[in-house]
Amino acid sequence: MLDKIIIMLTHNDKTVPDAIAVFEENKDLPIQYWGFKDVGLDPADMKILCSKMRAAGKTSFLEVVSYTEEECMRGAKLAVECGFDYLLGTLYYDSVAAYVKEQGLKYLPFAGKVSQSPSILEGTAEEMLAQEAAFAEKGVFGTDLLGYRYKDGDPNELSAEYIKKAKKPVVLAGSIGT
Repeated sequence: MLDKIIIMLTHNDKTVPDAIAVFEENKDLPIQYWGFKDVGLDPADMKILCSKMRAAGKTSFLEVVSYTEEECMRGAKLAVECGFDYLLGTLYYDSVAAYVKEQGLKYLPFAGKVSQSPSILEGTAEEMLAQEAAFAEKGVFGTDLLGYRYKDGDPNELSAEYIKKAKKPVVLAGSIGT
């Protein structure tokens, strides 16, 4: 069931430059979940924006579109430093999972084969669900599925099957602009 939305203050895999102003203008909307990417703003402004979200009683998400272990860990540390509730994205690494668990951050790594920038998703539903099950066994909170950037078939079919069969929460993402 798709019953919640995360408003991502992003465009083309980057946080929009006026994200703080956009959030301030819209923070009273009845939307609980807000987030942005780890690129597009400097870390000081990211901390300000995250603190404004938290002060408004919102749940905050940082999505990191990185592929190396070092880059993914940098994103995880940034999420902790800024005070986010959730870390979305990154390829899965045991080191990142252990770090965010120690820090009390909920982690939803990418499912499937994710590459490029803007990112694309490849693979089969079966492969992604096997990966999701392995993540669940390791204690990961859920997964970030770039369903709307799927290149190997129908994005709607993949997303519906994946969400129906996943063992943990799923954030469905990928260039949703309307």
